[in-house]
Amino acid sequence: MYQNLPLMTEGVIIDPPDFNIDIIHIVPRLKERWNLPVYIENDMAVSALAEMYYGDGNQYNNFVYVGVTAGIGGGVILDQRLYSGTNGLASIIGHMIVQTDGELCACGQRGCLEAMSSVRATLHWAHQNGAPHDMDWMQLLIKAEAGDAICSAALERMKHYLLSGLINIVHLYDPECIFIGGDLWFAKDSLFQYFEQEVNRRIIASGNRRKVQIARSKFPGNAFFIGTAALVMENNQEYRRVNGNG
Repeated sequence: MYQNLPLMTEGVIIDPPDFNIDIIHIVPRLKERWNLPVYIENDMAVSALAEMYYGDGNQYNNFVYVGVTAGIGGGVILDQRLYSGTNGLASIIGHMIVQTDGELCACGQRGCLEAMSSVRATLHWAHQNGAPHDMDWMQLLIKAEAGDAICSAALERMKHYLLSGLINIVHLYDPECIFIGGDLWFAKDSLFQYFEQEVNRRIIASGNRRKVQIARSKFPGNAFFIGTAALVMENNQEYRRVNGNG
């Protein structure tokens, strides 16, 4: 009964959780309006392309970009190509379940990584547990570093669930590296070191496999803007051939 559903790979936006819209054939409309090639992709997926073309991703054949913002998204690069999956939805890592019967997510499920470990979820938890309701993400990081009990607990909770997500990503895609960007870019180096140490300690065959690198993204918050240019190049086979990207 699902065979006639439109796909994002066909230029269709399908039920984005942060917008009250559903199934928009955006690419055909824009092509008709401007008479130019038009490409569509998830913002975090093009962030992975930015990492590959303009960041440190060119050092790896296989890596995953994880963007932690108000939500959590990702982009998967396999053999130096963006992997989108059957429906163009391969990189929505924020909706893997990390706690059954956890917090309700915008997608309708409970316990999604995004609902448990995004910046929005972390701030909400802190506000619900006594932090000032006007406290923002940067203030939470500063207060946690200064030893504030509530902010420290909120950050530890975020780390707990995000670590589970990173381990799942390694088991799913077996990447050489995971780049972390978005608002988590502003966290201290020790957080990235913690993730790298714990991921490599807990993954299957941890002592008999190549170490997985956990790295800060090259871009503090503009990776998806840069990635839109990379998306055009990713769809231009001549550019890829000349520049040795496939």
